[in-house]
Amino acid sequence: MVKVLNAAVILGANASGKSNVIWAFRALNYLIRRSRSFERNHKISAYDAFAFDEQFEKAPVEIAVELMVKGQKYTYSIEFNDVIHEESLTVDNGESLPTLVFSRDTNDGDNVHHILIGEGWTHEIPEWVSMDIMTNHLILSELSSKRAYELNDVYEALAYINVFIHPVDMRMLNDQIAPIVIKSSSTEIFHRLIRLVRVADLGIKDISMIRHNDDEFNIPDFVSESQKRKLIEDNRWEFRAYHKYINSQQQEGVRPWDLKNESMGTQHLFGLGAIILSVLEMGSLLVYDELNMALHPEITRLLVKLFQNPETNPNHAQLLFTTHDASVIGESLMRCDQVWLAEKDKYGCSHLFSIQDFEDVPIVPPMEQWYRSGRFGALPNINQVHYIFTGEVNE
Repeated sequence: MVKVLNAAVILGANASGKSNVIWAFRALNYLIRRSRSFERNHKISAYDAFAFDEQFEKAPVEIAVELMVKGQKYTYSIEFNDVIHEESLTVDNGESLPTLVFSRDTNDGDNVHHILIGEGWTHEIPEWVSMDIMTNHLILSELSSKRAYELNDVYEALAYINVFIHPVDMRMLNDQIAPIVIKSSSTEIFHRLIRLVRVADLGIKDISMIRHNDDEFNIPDFVSESQKRKLIEDNRWEFRAYHKYINSQQQEGVRPWDLKNESMGTQHLFGLGAIILSVLEMGSLLVYDELNMALHPEITRLLVKLFQNPETNPNHAQLLFTTHDASVIGESLMRCDQVWLAEKDKYGCSHLFSIQDFEDVPIVPPMEQWYRSGRFGALPNINQVHYIFTGEVNE
């Protein structure tokens, strides 16, 4: 039996490479969902090579992930730059070596793809395998439009990872968040979101979301149709928070307040909360850069606890996030096998390592204190404060 974690965190200094992990998930997710629609001469925009070493400026990027799908353990890997060079999928059937499902590689210069179907492909081999696969298309992406039996489950597991590299803003609330929570105002996610905001002690008693129709927007005629459409969709939903209000007779009521006028932290929690509650319901993976952005540490800890608690996470959703807030690893909230550290070497290369890699570390050490003290490294090297004003460096 394979055991997996419900939550994992990556800590490290600014520019240590934490976000590279998030970007890798984003690139993989994008290529699997979109590459089958690329035109033949389309160069892969997700390619982002290491820019600080001439030897690797144009070298292919390799991404490999292990995943569990309906009790089966798969390993999927790709290597690409402007085109796909290699792609493979293997399945672990409990034997000494993984069993190949399929692989493909491309000879440089001739654009010829060599596709190999292995014993892990348990159904009839489809005709399209022998056809020309374009050099910028992933096989797994092509499978999304074909009948590929259990491989469709592998596709969906990777294609529908929720990846966020920027804090949720008002535009995202309109085009991504609202459709999640307000299929109708009676959805369970909507009510859970209201309760989450109340628990976070933001002074908000209730939330409403109103969908505006096209004819409610008064946009000047000189605005192009495409710009009109964007303005409408960016402002389709009106979000209101209701705060406690005391009138002149000292009677308590509530006053609506446009969510745009709330603090960045409140807006972020509102959008992020909707995403998290949706992920918990679907049992999927959320990959988030800087989860704690504009949030109080206690609220960040609350969000992590939602994934750690079997009662709030019965569908085994997972959370992978980066943060600078070391308090998320304090007070036994996370074990050492859930905490990863990012650090750059003298060549500018990022290295990722687990606290479990250190010797004589118990499964639940006082991690926050040890990390802050520098025991695990991955801290910013901040000294020579006087240099900022004098330009002089002390030996």
